[in-house]
Amino acid sequence: MPMIDGIAKGRVEKFKKESCLVDQEFQFGDGDKQTVTQWLAQQDKELKICDFKRFTLVAE
Repeated sequence: MPMIDGIAKGRVEKFKKESCLVDQEFQFGDGDKQTVTQWLAQQDKELKICDFKRFTLVAE
């Protein structure tokens, strides 16, 4: 049973990393890739995400 638990945990973590904005990796500036959570903590410990806005750029 422990092997199945490990596989399930790995799949959930992968889904979370790909689907949750704060867990996705981005490259901020010229530095290494970081998650949004890591970047916020590096900037200021008081920063927190309180809202998301989604927008799309359309090139014509």
